[in-house]
Amino acid sequence: MVDDDPAVRDMLRRSLLRSGFRVATAPSGHEALELAARLMPTAITLDVMMPQMDGWSVLSKLKANPLTRHIPVIMVTIVNEKKAGYALGASEYLVKPIDREYLVDVLEKYRPLNASECTVLIVEDEALTRATIGTILTGKGYQILEAANGEEALELMEKHNPCLILLDLIMPHMDGFAFARKLQTETRWKDIPVIILTSKDLTDEEKGSLEGQVTNILQKQAMAPENLVRQVEQFIAHRLREDK
Repeated sequence: MVDDDPAVRDMLRRSLLRSGFRVATAPSGHEALELAARLMPTAITLDVMMPQMDGWSVLSKLKANPLTRHIPVIMVTIVNEKKAGYALGASEYLVKPIDREYLVDVLEKYRPLNASECTVLIVEDEALTRATIGTILTGKGYQILEAANGEEALELMEKHNPCLILLDLIMPHMDGFAFARKLQTETRWKDIPVIILTSKDLTDEEKGSLEGQVTNILQKQAMAPENLVRQVEQFIAHRLREDK
């Protein structure tokens, strides 16, 4: 929750705590960006009128950061500029004064859903990396499928319907580039979110070839396990809501 007014923060925080939400608060845009990258919250409520860094700047920076761009942002502000908010990537726009019960109802849409409803396909040729990611996600309740290359992954997908794919790029037999292209040729698979996990420093040409085929690209060496899990949880929750 991002608002420079302590009375507003306290009022909304108490309302959300009573409704079973866990709440972190930030009085400024700079603190909000730090908290968002560290906590990877399920959703963010954001005021516009704040000193030093206003809500528009915070929203733009959140959506420009690969770690936070998929976090739903609910604008809660006295500024009635809904078109601007949605253009910058806001998921909801509420104009103050707001009904606290209505805010709770809005945030309910973004609560994490049941992890057991989703199967994650991990496509990675390094067995240790597959096992590490699989163990983390299994511990969170997700169903896991594992493939050592693109060919194995396609065989699994003939029998299973994953709601998210974690994809390495450099693999034998069929690499991640070829696998991503193949997904786009199949109507039944092309809308499955794909997160690239790679240690490769991609060229502009390689990034261009993946554009429109993958949802996000994450560098393995820069991604802490807990942040990876939060990214996965956000994509899965979004996919499950779409399916429902």
